[in-house]
Amino acid sequence: MSVRGNSPTARVLHALERVDGGAHSDKLILGELTRQSGWNRAERGSFVSRFRGVLELRRDLDRRLGPHLRRPPRSTLLQALRLGLHDLDAGVPPWRVLAPLLAELESVSAPERGLVNGVLRGMLRSGETPRAESAKAMGRLPAWLTPALASEGGPEPELLEQRAAALLAQPDLWLRVRREMIEPDTAMARLEEAGLEPRRDPWGGDFITLGRLPEDGLAGLEGLNQGWLVVQDASTLGAVELLDARPGMRVLDACAAPGNKSLALLDRWPGIELTANEVDEGRARSMARRLGKRIRVQQIDLREIPALPAWPRILLDLPCSGSGSVARRPEILLRDSSPLESGLAVLQEELLEAASRLLEPDGVLVYSTCSLLDEENGQRIRNFLARHPEFRVDGARVPDEVRDTDGAWAWLPWRQSGAGGAWAIALRKT
Repeated sequence: MSVRGNSPTARVLHALERVDGGAHSDKLILGELTRQSGWNRAERGSFVSRFRGVLELRRDLDRRLGPHLRRPPRSTLLQALRLGLHDLDAGVPPWRVLAPLLAELESVSAPERGLVNGVLRGMLRSGETPRAESAKAMGRLPAWLTPALASEGGPEPELLEQRAAALLAQPDLWLRVRREMIEPDTAMARLEEAGLEPRRDPWGGDFITLGRLPEDGLAGLEGLNQGWLVVQDASTLGAVELLDARPGMRVLDACAAPGNKSLALLDRWPGIELTANEVDEGRARSMARRLGKRIRVQQIDLREIPALPAWPRILLDLPCSGSGSVARRPEILLRDSSPLESGLAVLQEELLEAASRLLEPDGVLVYSTCSLLDEENGQRIRNFLARHPEFRVDGARVPDEVRDTDGAWAWLPWRQSGAGGAWAIALRKT
C-alpha cells in the first residue's frame, strides 16, 4: 500500500517504498523535481533533504526503532516511522511532524496509524529523540566503503570524517550543454539572463551547475524543455575527454546503457561513428529508442565478440560498486557487503580483457567507473598492465588537478566538491 498524495511528505514516503522495490533514488528525485511544478523552493528542498536523509541514516533509524516494534510493520508504516524519527531528530517540532505524517496515512487502518503515533511519541517521552548530536558521517558508511577514504593520507579519524562528510554532501545538479544545439558560452549567457546563477565546470567542459532553479523547478528550465541542456553529473567529464576521438573514427561504447555517455560522446566528438553496445535486451531496446538513428545499437555480450582488433576507440564504462555515487544514491550505503564479493570483480576483469582484444594498434581504451575503491580502479589497471606489456597509460589529457598516481582522471568529492566520485584512465595499445 503506497501513499498517493502530492505533498513533500507523501512523495518522500512513496519514494522510500520505490527504493525498497529497486528504484534508484537519483532518478526518483529528478522525476519529482520535474513533475511537481507547484512546489516552491522550500518544498523541493524538504523533499530532497528528507528523502536522502532517511536513506543515509536508515541503519541507525531501524536500530533505534527495533525495540519499540513487536513485529516488522508493513512497508508504508515502516517508511512513516523512519521519516518521522528522522524529522524529530532534526529538531522539527513534534506537532509539525506527527500531524502531517498521520494525515498522509489516511488510507491505513486506525490501529496502524496509532502504532506510528504511539512509537514516535514514546521515543519523544523517553528522550530518544531528538538526538543531542547528529550521527558522524563515518558512522553512516558501511565497512566495505571505508578503505576508499583511507587510500591517501593515512587513517587519521579527523581526515576520514572530513572525507566521509564530503562524500555524503548533497551534490550540485549538473547540466550538460548539447553543443550541436548551442554553444556553452551562449547557454551560460541565457542562464545568467534568467537569474539562475550558472557556474561552468573548471576544465572548460560542457557542464554547468545552477545557483538557483526557476520558481517552478526543473519543469520551468528552458534549456531542458528545449533540449539544449541534459541532466548529467560533471564527474563523467573525464571518461568523455580521455577518449580523444576524431571525425570519422569508429567508436565502441562497450557497456552503454542507459546511453548518457553515448550522447555525451556524440556531442563532444562530432563526426564519430558510434556503436553503443548493451548485453541486456530490455535495456538495449530502451537505449535504441532514446538514442535514435545517429547511433548504432547492438545487443551482444562483450565477452562473446570475436577478438578482431577493429576499433580505434573504446569506452569501457563498467558496472561497478557505485561507491563514488552514494551522495546521489544513498541506498548504496545499505549494502552489508561489497558488491565485488558477488562476482562483480570477476565480471569487470573479464570485460576489460574482452575490450582490450577489440582495440586496434595505437588505439585508445578508456576504462571508467563511478567507484572510489582502488580494487576496481588503480589496482585492476596495474594488474592488467603487468599482464599486457603492449598497453601503456596515456595521461596526456588529464589535468594536473585531477591526476592520480596511476595517471588517471580521479574525481574525488573531497577535492572536487559538488559532484560524485569517478575514475577514468586512457590505455593506449602499442
